[in-house]
Amino acid sequence: MPSNSDPQAALRRILYGLLIVVGAAGISGRILAVDAVDSSRLEGYLYGIGRPDWQKKLPFLSANDRSRWITIRSLVEHGTYEIDEIIKEPNWDSINVVKHDEQGRAAPKPGQGHFYSSKPPLLSTLIAAEYWLIYHGLGYSLGEHPFGVGRFMLLTINVPTIVVLWLLLARYVERYGRTDFGRVFTMACAVFGTLQTTFAVSLNNHLIAAASAMVLLDAVVRIIVEGDLRYRRFAQAGFFAAFLAANELPALSIAAIAGAGLLWKFPRQTLFAGVPAVVVVLAAAWGTNYAAHGTIVPAYAHRDPANNWYVYRYEKNGRVIDSYWSHADRRSAIDRGEPSRAKYVFHVLVGHHGIFSLTPIWLLTVAGLWKLCRDRA
Repeated sequence: MPSNSDPQAALRRILYGLLIVVGAAGISGRILAVDAVDSSRLEGYLYGIGRPDWQKKLPFLSANDRSRWITIRSLVEHGTYEIDEIIKEPNWDSINVVKHDEQGRAAPKPGQGHFYSSKPPLLSTLIAAEYWLIYHGLGYSLGEHPFGVGRFMLLTINVPTIVVLWLLLARYVERYGRTDFGRVFTMACAVFGTLQTTFAVSLNNHLIAAASAMVLLDAVVRIIVEGDLRYRRFAQAGFFAAFLAANELPALSIAAIAGAGLLWKFPRQTLFAGVPAVVVVLAAAWGTNYAAHGTIVPAYAHRDPANNWYVYRYEKNGRVIDSYWSHADRRSAIDRGEPSRAKYVFHVLVGHHGIFSLTPIWLLTVAGLWKLCRDRA
């Protein structure tokens, strides 16, 4: 732990601040330049032949984030989670869409049921609050001003989120780091060397989940290591553990481990402050899912062959089309999945899209953990 008389502490904090400012400025610049570049050549061709609908680009990078933007638009502009009206508009489509009727039954035929985003609706509902203010207060819509409104919302959502993550990390780097180089190097890697900066230019759940994990870690460390037993710390831990799991279901394991540890060591505070905070998030997550789909079970869980929300038919420009998910052989390789578990594990770790190939700094983490265990043995 650094001493108050550490002559380098002030300089290190200045360096942390500079790294965070440069990182935030870089992300902001990328957000202000982001568009769906896969449509650039198509735009040029359509413009060249005089098509009036030549504009195809949007400041949204994939069907993944468009699915959430569509829900946000529908909630604010039409007051419903049904996205039927929005996806009729040019360029406002997505493959991350499900279809069912009011009773939650699959509606495979055109004209039956309604379309919904397959993404859990809690995050989209929260973000819709900002769009409501823009749409009703300023009169700007995502449909007419996708670049201006979309980029503004990304700037006001993603940039503050990642800055909070970095600021909390800087606290622990400074508090528990042992050398000047180690502290500054760790912060530089956090700001410039992870995939969070990539996620920060689109609307997604991963950045929100990462920041939630950092706030959860902050609460746990303050409670267990630093002895801060105020109820608000347990409420912080409970709320962000649940919010982390709500945004990144595989991270439920992290939330469960943190919750079990706090309950074991501090049962009274956890039960009276942590658990109610968890209940608030669960109620919001289940409530918005029920409002959207008539069930608390997430849309992506409805893949039963007898009631598969992903398999449907729809009509567009006079043609009847099967959904993207209806035929496995028509999907892209990443959506078909990897039948070999061994190959899947390889690519998750060191192959394409691998933890260690995309973020090589984690290799140093493995070496550091090995050295730490060896030194303590």
